[in-house]
Amino acid sequence: MNTVLSILISLLVLMSCKKEPQAITEVIKMSESESNEHCPVLSSSDWVASLSKQKGTSSYLLTVNGEVSMPTPGYSAEFIEGPTDRMNPPSMRLHVTFSEPKQMVIQVVSPKKISHTIGTPISTFRSVMVLCGGKLLAEINNVTLDENTI
Repeated sequence: MNTVLSILISLLVLMSCKKEPQAITEVIKMSESESNEHCPVLSSSDWVASLSKQKGTSSYLLTVNGEVSMPTPGYSAEFIEGPTDRMNPPSMRLHVTFSEPKQMVIQVVSPKKISHTIGTPISTFRSVMVLCGGKLLAEINNVTLDENTI
């Protein structure tokens, strides 16, 4: 009886070990597909980031501006603030996602100016990276406080 019970417990342990690598593989596949999201941006240029002091507070405003070329007019942009690394000064990641136009539009390459402003307690950034669907659109280096706003 003890031998049968030992064999059953051993089989259960082996079966549970076999399932774990499958779960890890699924997680890896999910993260790979998330990083390969579609980015409709054909090209981008004129990226600028600036920091200014908020009046009456100890906070700052980080403003990022750029221009993207889209396959059609009518796309809308949404920025999602990503992580800031632990370096000193830190780098910030901004992810931009685009929604297709809701109505029928002409298919012509269209430049679109996009901008995003964030409140932050940080007064200097080593860089600001703008990403779209896992693709780096721009890396703006040495973003410091604008002297005119102090």
